Amino acid sequence: MPYKKHQIFISKGYAVKENTVELPDSAQWRVTHHLGNTEEGGHFSPDLKGPIMMCLNDDEGQFWPIMSFLTDEEAGALAADLLAAIKDNIVKEAQE
Repeated sequence: MPYKKHQIFISKGYAVKENTVELPDSAQWRVTHHLGNTEEGGHFSPDLKGPIMMCLNDDEGQFWPIMSFLTDEEAGALAADLLAAIKDNIVKEAQE
């Protein structure tokens, strides 16, 4: 199955309440490198050289319910936004 730029998979039996899919609190954001697709599905590597795929990783369900493929420019803008959002906290912790 070829991937789309952004996708949400809800086929793992996640609870849906009031049009909201509830994902486990233990799910974590991960960034991987997309190596390509075969008949078995996508192949990914933590080596970040090449196309970037950011996913929400559900270790408990062994599933990636959210996947997004980012350009270098999109990844850079997201990184800058995230750093700006936590900058004051980092400076405060460094001063303590």
